[in-house]
Amino acid sequence: MKKAVKAVILILMSMGWIHAQSISISSPYPMMTWHTGEEYEIKWSSTGQMDNMVRIVLRRNDTPFRVIAHSESNDGSYKWTIPPDIPEGSYVMRVRTNPVQYPSVTGNSGTFFIKPPVVPKIEVYKPDGSSHWLKGQPYSIRWSQTKSLGQYVQIQLFKVDETTEVKLFPSLSAINNMGAYKWTVPLSVTPGNYKIKVRAMGTDVADFSAPFEIRGAEKFIAITEPEPWAGLCIGRNRTIRWASGGLQGTVNLELLTLAGKVLGSIAKYVPVTQGSFDWKVGRYKTKLGRWYDFSSSLPGGGEIKPDRYYLIKIISPSGGIHVVSKRYLLMRCPARR
Repeated sequence: MKKAVKAVILILMSMGWIHAQSISISSPYPMMTWHTGEEYEIKWSSTGQMDNMVRIVLRRNDTPFRVIAHSESNDGSYKWTIPPDIPEGSYVMRVRTNPVQYPSVTGNSGTFFIKPPVVPKIEVYKPDGSSHWLKGQPYSIRWSQTKSLGQYVQIQLFKVDETTEVKLFPSLSAINNMGAYKWTVPLSVTPGNYKIKVRAMGTDVADFSAPFEIRGAEKFIAITEPEPWAGLCIGRNRTIRWASGGLQGTVNLELLTLAGKVLGSIAKYVPVTQGSFDWKVGRYKTKLGRWYDFSSSLPGGGEIKPDRYYLIKIISPSGGIHVVSKRYLLMRCPARR
């Protein structure tokens, strides 16, 4: 009886009354690499009338190597964790219907590869052995990883013996695992030879950089207060502080937009060794030589707008260097009672 049914179906197909059946495998796709121990999704699509159960077989060298599933629903998807005993090599995935009402339909993937599991690994490649970093200056710490190791990493600074950790402030204990982090060498770090360690948080996967040198800057200036991203109340006094080394004479302070446009001067000819300036937030001198104070709306063409971010720049004319702050939010604040 079954043979008669199949014969009828074949006749109907030849006459075009029943559309030809086919199975097309989209995953794994040709030249794809899968790894033992990992879970993957075998995906296929089918057209035409066919039986609703399939057999999934891993093939190697044009012969069946292992049956993955004997009888699974023909729904286009099957999740498979590759056993560790599958040898490294090239394979073909076959999905074939189990014939009951209709003739068997077969689909083969292109050749793909199965390899041993990827060993989780981090490699710190910046700084390298040729790096000489200066205190107070920003540098990029860079690392690569063989597979996703979570959202965060911890970054630590060690003396070159790899056992003496240098405590950093602020702590670098929850850094986004993006493969790079811009770090300003703290002024508190003693010049010498160091290594940087990057560890994936929640794991033991870590790596040290090559030994590199941290030097004391011959000339440097760094803004230490306010803290980056701080909110500053317009019209209130706020102290701007800086640390410096190897500089003499005075510094000038300027207010900038985020795009780097100079709005005007906050202060000029401040002794560099003074290390601070009390600023009435929002007050600056325009290029026209007029003072502008947002809180009192003095004339002069000022361009400052409240509740937006701005930058502060400190310039040492005699030293030929300058530093630009991180952004600050200049905002309206309630009147003090």
